[in-house]
Amino acid sequence: MAAIYERDYVKALDYVDSWEVDDEGRLDRYTYKESMYGVTHRMAGQSDLADRNFRAVSVLIEAAIENVEKKPPVAVPEEHFIHLIRLAEAYAGLGRAEEASVLANKAIEMVPLTKHAVWGAVIRQEAIRQVFVVAGDYDAVIAHLETYLATPGM
Repeated sequence: MAAIYERDYVKALDYVDSWEVDDEGRLDRYTYKESMYGVTHRMAGQSDLADRNFRAVSVLIEAAIENVEKKPPVAVPEEHFIHLIRLAEAYAGLGRAEEASVLANKAIEMVPLTKHAVWGAVIRQEAIRQVFVVAGDYDAVIAHLETYLATPGM
């Protein structure tokens, strides 16, 4: 979405409008259109519209997490930790910084870099960029960046 980097939010929203979603309103297994609308509106300074979308996606993701938590545990709980990061992103967008940080840290703990190099790196990057920075938790940003950069191969 180059339009975001160009700060052409109207074009970015038009682009999101054009995306096809599945029967559950998702762009892919874990990303809801409302999340993309929320992020774009937040970046455009349209907090009311961002909040509306973040609230809507929070309800969807909370239900998805509830369904995942009913399933038997798996070795790499991809579905669970990705939903946690998406919910943390929505909470951060809504100004619920503490809750967002708790969820992001929970997702990171589920996939430590020492056991899951790829997923651990992906979730840590997402948490830093989409949760901790947005929530203003700069101590967490620094701490997680230090851990990430100290890991061989990162």
